[in-house]
Amino acid sequence: RIVEKIRRAMPGAGLSADAIVGFPGETEEQFQRTVQLVEELGFLTVNLASYSPRPNTWAAQRGNQVPEEDKKRRLQQLKDVVQRCSLEQSRRMRGQVMELLIEGPEKRRAGRLRGRLRNGRL
Repeated sequence: RIVEKIRRAMPGAGLSADAIVGFPGETEEQFQRTVQLVEELGFLTVNLASYSPRPNTWAAQRGNQVPEEDKKRRLQQLKDVVQRCSLEQSRRMRGQVMELLIEGPEKRRAGRLRGRLRNGRL
C-alpha cells in the first residue's frame, strides 16, 4: 500500500485528504468504511464537507439523496475521528524539538506568527 511506503520512507509524515459525506447513494456501510479508513491511516488533516446538490448536475438529479440529518451526523462523526487522530499525533510529538518554517504573521492573532512543521502540521 502507498501509505505504508510513505511511512517507511518518512515515519513522521503527515497525511491529509478531502472527504465529502452524504453523496447521493452513500450507504451507512460505505460511510463507516470511510471512518474506519481515516482511523486506520491516522490522517493529520481531512478537509471535510457535506454534499450539497448543484443545479443541473447528475448527482443532484439522482435518486437516493441522503437525508440532511444523516449528512450532519456523518459530518460530525468524521470530524470527531479526525480531531482524535490529530490529537493523538500531537501527543506523540510532545517533547520533541522540530524544525518550523515560519510562513508569516497569524491573521487572526496579532503579534503571533504562523508556521508549519515538516509533516505539514500548522
